[in-house]
Amino acid sequence: MTSSWKRRCRQRAQALPRTCVSTLLGIGLISIILSSCVEPTPPEGSDPNLDAAAEQGAGPKDPALVEQDEAKIGHAFRQLGAGDLGGCRVTAMEVLANDPAPATRARAEFMVGLSFHKAKQYADARPHFDLASQGPNFQGKLALPYFQGWCYFWLGELDAAEASFRQHLTQAEEGDSYFGLGIVALDRGDNAAAKSALQKALQLFEAKAATGDASAKRDLAKTHARLADLDLDSEDFEGAKIHLQLAVDLDSDRSAVWYKLYQVYLELGEDGPASSALAEYKRCLDSGQSTGGMAAGGGR
Repeated sequence: MTSSWKRRCRQRAQALPRTCVSTLLGIGLISIILSSCVEPTPPEGSDPNLDAAAEQGAGPKDPALVEQDEAKIGHAFRQLGAGDLGGCRVTAMEVLANDPAPATRARAEFMVGLSFHKAKQYADARPHFDLASQGPNFQGKLALPYFQGWCYFWLGELDAAEASFRQHLTQAEEGDSYFGLGIVALDRGDNAAAKSALQKALQLFEAKAATGDASAKRDLAKTHARLADLDLDSEDFEGAKIHLQLAVDLDSDRSAVWYKLYQVYLELGEDGPASSALAEYKRCLDSGQSTGGMAAGGGR
């Protein structure tokens, strides 16, 4: 059953000027308001463990040719980092066409899978991730279960997603995979499990921030935004306000978080802060610099 607060959110969205409502629909914000799980983008910031130590498998190719293939994979990785997903894919496929050594083949499959994953083409990414997981160890393989987890999640395979995140956590204590477990639990409606996983993610992201890692701010912001969802589910608006205020303090360019904070202020009768939050929401839309929905890094 739709809660009374969600019905009020829907009514307020309908009362906004047509241009704002059109934008809301365009970015899927209505679903953000009415659903506890949103956010489509692949993980933001640095990829966890992608720079793990190389453990190359033996192959029959001449060492010089293996070195050439590995250099191409390095180029594909740089293309990926620069956002040239098509170029990354072409480069990695060229390596695969050269009958590379087993470890190089697995790494190339991983790169092809990542290029599809970051383009949100999860069904296309999946077979390449599967082939990479079946190959010998290669540089970055420890991160593979993490990306498989989001791939499975977006394909609606929650059990497989959970298993992949848990597999990643057996290799590295990463806040990102605890966050993933929290999003899976939210999607299932298991708020107790979601809270436990998200609080663990928050703890690890705070430790990450303490090292001076600037990317931790966005990690913390997305986690506070998701913890706010749990408070909103029980209509704990004061608790949600605290998490949402922290989220926008850490990352002020999340339009969806500003909009939800606007809704919370209205519920609490704080009209002045509500107006300011709505103005910030519009600023994000007008600037085109919004960093995404409620939780960049996973969920839907």
